[in-house]
Amino acid sequence: MTTKRATIQEMEDILFLEQLHFGREGHRPEVREAYEFVLDHGEVTLAYNGHQPTGMLALLPVREMMENESRMLALPAESLLRRRYERGDFRRYEEYVLVHTFVANPPSHDLRSKFQNQKRLMGFVYEGDEDALKFYERIGCILAGRVENPLSPGKRDYVLTYERDRNL
Repeated sequence: MTTKRATIQEMEDILFLEQLHFGREGHRPEVREAYEFVLDHGEVTLAYNGHQPTGMLALLPVREMMENESRMLALPAESLLRRRYERGDFRRYEEYVLVHTFVANPPSHDLRSKFQNQKRLMGFVYEGDEDALKFYERIGCILAGRVENPLSPGKRDYVLTYERDRNL
């Protein structure tokens, strides 16, 4: 298995993994535009088995979102990233890096190492997704709170944080 930093040329691989792991239509404009923002202001690392994309770690410094408010608000209204930004879900985490996406099947040691080498991370997991919650707890994340899911009113998401120094 190999990993590489993605560029806009790997967008189809990114959208393929988004759709595969989240069941959403990966080619919707709001999904594509969110990943374009991540590629411009953060980074996406892809894992491959041969030529087949098998995993992705998409990281976006929260400060980059705060410093690019006009671009955040230019994302489509349906964008999960924009909705979380507008609601202020990131305000307490300006010194963190958002884990926009972390998926891998089969698991990728390289992606996990990249995750665990970050200084401070934060992200969201659907409340009730106990498998994901247990995975993140095993690699050192803690439950920092809960917020309403912006796409499913009445449902909630866990807010998880990771601090490398706390886990050494």
